[in-house]
Amino acid sequence: MIKNSKIFKTAFLLISVLLLAGFTGSKAQTVDVDVNINPNNPSPGEEFEVTFSTDNANGLFYLGLEVGFDQDNFEFVSVQPGELMNPNPLSVGGELEANRIGVSVVRVAGAAAGSGNVMTLTFKVKDDAVPNSYNLTLSAIDGRNSTGAALATNIEPETIVVDVPEIANI
Repeated sequence: MIKNSKIFKTAFLLISVLLLAGFTGSKAQTVDVDVNINPNNPSPGEEFEVTFSTDNANGLFYLGLEVGFDQDNFEFVSVQPGELMNPNPLSVGGELEANRIGVSVVRVAGAAAGSGNVMTLTFKVKDDAVPNSYNLTLSAIDGRNSTGAALATNIEPETIVVDVPEIANI
C-alpha cells in the first residue's frame, strides 16, 4: 500500500509540474496597433481621418475603444471597418457622454491575420473651430479574439494631436 501511495504522489507531482510549465510557458497574444491622422492639420469645415492599423493581427476579431475630443470644435462623423476585418464586418460608433464617443469593429467570421487597417474614424472640424492644437485621447481599449478572450492590445499613440490652423484672410 505504501508503494502505491508513493507512485500516486510521484505521478501527481509530475503531472502538476507539467501542467504548471504548460500554463506559465504560454504567452498571451499581443496586437500592436498604430494610429495615424490624415491630414494632421485640417482646416475649419474639413474632415480628417484617424486610421488604426496593425502589422500583427494575431487572431483579432473585435476592437473597441473610447475617444475623448472637444465637441465645441470637432464633430464625429463615422467609423468604417478596415480591410483586415473583412468579410462583412460590423461597426458601431456613438456618443457615450459629452466629449466622448465609443467605437468598435467586429468580424462576423474567423479571426484576422497579417497586416492592414482595422478601422478608420472620420471627424469634421467645425466651421467655427478656434485655431489651436487639440488632443484626441484614446481609452478603454479592448481587443478580443474569436472566442471572446482578451488580447493584449497596444495602441500608439494614445493621444493624437490635431492642429487646426488659422484661415488666412484674402
